[in-house]
Amino acid sequence: MNFEWARDLSDEQWAAALAGEDHRTPGLLPSEVQSSFVGSSGLRAYDECKVFWRLTTNYLRSSNGDISVENIKVLDVGVGWGRIYRWLLRDVSPRNLVGVDVDSKAIAMCTTAMPYGQFVTVSQGQPYPGAPYDLAVAYSVFSHLSETAARSVLHCARAALRPNGLMALTTLRPAHIDVWAGQTTAPYYGEQLAAQNFDRVEWWERATDGQHLYVQTGGGDPSRPPDAYGEAVVPKSWWEHVDGFKLVAFERRNDLPQSYVVLQAV
Repeated sequence: MNFEWARDLSDEQWAAALAGEDHRTPGLLPSEVQSSFVGSSGLRAYDECKVFWRLTTNYLRSSNGDISVENIKVLDVGVGWGRIYRWLLRDVSPRNLVGVDVDSKAIAMCTTAMPYGQFVTVSQGQPYPGAPYDLAVAYSVFSHLSETAARSVLHCARAALRPNGLMALTTLRPAHIDVWAGQTTAPYYGEQLAAQNFDRVEWWERATDGQHLYVQTGGGDPSRPPDAYGEAVVPKSWWEHVDGFKLVAFERRNDLPQSYVVLQAV
């Protein structure tokens, strides 16, 4: 499948095409399926993609001025229903784009909608197929992972990247601690927070100290068990000490709901 026809489309035009205005784009999934993964659907689901990919391509070019985005090889970690994967099709050939996820149902959805794509179910700690890559992306993945699971994904991503390759990702901001504070009496969340001995003041101190904060909730599927999947706040200083990577950027932006992080393989 060739998407060269879309290369000259603006972000707004590409988003409209993906949302159903052009039959040449991947088949649409029901709105409720889109929302169950990313909290939005249709055009709104792509608002964050525009910003994320624009930032990421800027960092790619600044790290390697000779790089041609259309020729890079990209790994989409936690591909879900394929939101980021779909967005990248305008600029990256499907033959250079691989999506992985622990959820076999998500992989099946992507494969059905994009039979020309490359999608693989992986278990935690399993090496990522198709290496080496120039770039790995993980949008709203580390916002859900326990520290053990996060380090496992980072280890696998580092092994899959070329030397000096980049990993672009997002994670919940420390301000989410205040969201948790407002959920201490809520059904289910209150129980999980109590089980983690949540204390707003103490957890803010821990975030300031660079600690990984995690509340286990599970993801409603056996592939996302509570000991690995929930909600996580990962402060900047934690990213400064990730084995195999150096921190290139940590941005808190008004146009993204989560912190934007770029790591470089060393």
